[in-house]
Amino acid sequence: MSISSLGILGARFELNQVAEWAMRDAALTHHNLICQHANALFPMGVAHAIASGYDRKGLFRPSIDFLQNCRPEAGHPRVRHLARRCIGAS
Repeated sequence: MSISSLGILGARFELNQVAEWAMRDAALTHHNLICQHANALFPMGVAHAIASGYDRKGLFRPSIDFLQNCRPEAGHPRVRHLARRCIGAS
């Protein structure tokens, strides 16, 4: 996945910056905000894992926090639900 390289690069940057880059990349072909936010989760997780070495639950927590702080139409409930399932949260 080409988006993986953003996660690797992003290990030295704030996760919000990584999300912004990923969303801009997704916006080139996907104008739907749900797609853009879903696209932000993977490189955020990669960046966070490289920078901190967290386990599975800790890995996706910043991504879920990112989605919680999005506008309701952008931080789509389905995307939040799937991200929570990754860590076994309710």
